[in-house]
Amino acid sequence: MTLNIRGAGFGLYALFASARLHAGSVLAFEPEPRIRELLSTNIGLNNAGNITVSPIALGDRDGEVGLFASDSPNVGTSALVRRTDYPVQDLSTSVRMLRGDSLLARGEAPAPAVLKIDVEGAEALVLAGLADTLQSGRVRMICCEVHPRLLPLYGSPADQFESFLTSLGFSIMLRHHRGTEYHLLCTRTP
Repeated sequence: MTLNIRGAGFGLYALFASARLHAGSVLAFEPEPRIRELLSTNIGLNNAGNITVSPIALGDRDGEVGLFASDSPNVGTSALVRRTDYPVQDLSTSVRMLRGDSLLARGEAPAPAVLKIDVEGAEALVLAGLADTLQSGRVRMICCEVHPRLLPLYGSPADQFESFLTSLGFSIMLRHHRGTEYHLLCTRTP
């Protein structure tokens, strides 16, 4: 089994998944260099040899995008849009963005069984870039932090996010609200 973590941050969920996998691997995507360095350090400190880190931002297209990094490397608020709800740097840094389907088609990543997504409002873009993979039925579970206030900044209506997931064949098993965002646990509908 492969677990893909989008917006891996410093590795809290990647390390948790790594320790519980009996077979398989974790592919963690973290485009922000300072946070990716913390992630790599944490992987080494925990001897988590089944985690691979990719510097790519996943989204709905292939190309270069600007990433507005968090003012603090210990806060996972970096985003592809200029946020006003958390302190981010004034200038963006260019990072590579790829569709998840592109990575899989080129053999650069294994097909995931589970996805964990925390991308500060770009959730719908990540799912759109994985549309073929999600429709194939290979992904059995999605854990996603949803940012209703930030989704519209990416052109994604917040009120349509959950219906998009269900249209892809997923059932929402759990919804947990936390401040201005909420977490979803979705499983493939049999």
